[in-house]
Amino acid sequence: MLLKYLLANTLVASLICGTLTCMIHFQNINADQKKLNDLKKIITASETSTVGNDKNVYRNYVNEIKFNNEYEYRTNKEVSDENFTNKYGLLQATSGILIDTDNMEILYAQNALEDRAPASTTKLLTAITALEFLDLDTPVKVGCERNFIAADSSVCGLKKGDTVLVKDLLNGLLIKSGNDAAYTLACYAGMYLYNETFIPFNENKFDGKYVLPEKYDYTKEEAIKYIGAFIAHMNLNAKEMGCKTAHFTTPDGYDEIAQRITAIDLAKICVCAKQNKTISEICNSTSYYCEALNKNWVSTNELMNEETAYYNPDVDGLKTGTTDDAGMCFVSSAHNNNKHLVSVILGGDTESRWTETNRLLKVGFAR
Repeated sequence: MLLKYLLANTLVASLICGTLTCMIHFQNINADQKKLNDLKKIITASETSTVGNDKNVYRNYVNEIKFNNEYEYRTNKEVSDENFTNKYGLLQATSGILIDTDNMEILYAQNALEDRAPASTTKLLTAITALEFLDLDTPVKVGCERNFIAADSSVCGLKKGDTVLVKDLLNGLLIKSGNDAAYTLACYAGMYLYNETFIPFNENKFDGKYVLPEKYDYTKEEAIKYIGAFIAHMNLNAKEMGCKTAHFTTPDGYDEIAQRITAIDLAKICVCAKQNKTISEICNSTSYYCEALNKNWVSTNELMNEETAYYNPDVDGLKTGTTDDAGMCFVSSAHNNNKHLVSVILGGDTESRWTETNRLLKVGFAR
């Protein structure tokens, strides 16, 4: 009898656990579907946005980036690739490029015109675009946009209702690679873009600290419009930089079929990022303490980590990126004896993105 009782209870417990597991599974599916639907709405908003088409209206610091031998490379890509690889060898990664930023010259390229998923290297353009409209010391309150990020996103730990400074978000974006920071920056910069007016976040003060007025709370539908306007402006900036085929649909670079970039276009975004003092300084940092959240964020850049075998003292930035579609990516900046380089590795793996970056930089500095 005891055995029957135990077996019966075990069966009931198994059925209950199985039911709960199924319920959780379907809840996760529903949550993922809601995020997907929200993403589709954001993409639609970005593709149909006409906000900011007149760039003269805004503070514009994005210049066209031109590489002296770019035309030759684009028109004779196969021959150029063969010449570079014969001289310096093939990359294990899918595509890559090395730029001498002093002379604006392509020193090496492999499949640099192939469209690839950008992953979190997208966040360099997110930072560039956000800084057109937001001041570093502006406090912002995290809202419903936090819920737009994918469940497996890299995050810096923002929660709805948190109040942080724009400089905190930028450090969380570029050092910790937080997708949550990307969406909050996009939402607030997009709010300015969408409304075509400066929003006086700093007009109310309390004990020396800025307080966000309640009237700046926004709905989910408004957030979608703001982020859509921001992404449209990201694409305008990319075009102004001279990017030929780059197209962005999210501020965090999460895999989306229409979101693509080439190594040569990404190199232009990297050069522009290095020209921005704030972004350059953040990307040259190995960690950042966010006082508002009591969190310490550590850089994902292994070439700046003295504890790793990949450490390179010449490297002073820039950004990692990893997704299923993109593979392991890394864009770097480095300087040595007044010589400055930018490199791009797309579609690498855990080790090759570091070793092949070091290899490219060695080629650049040896010239």
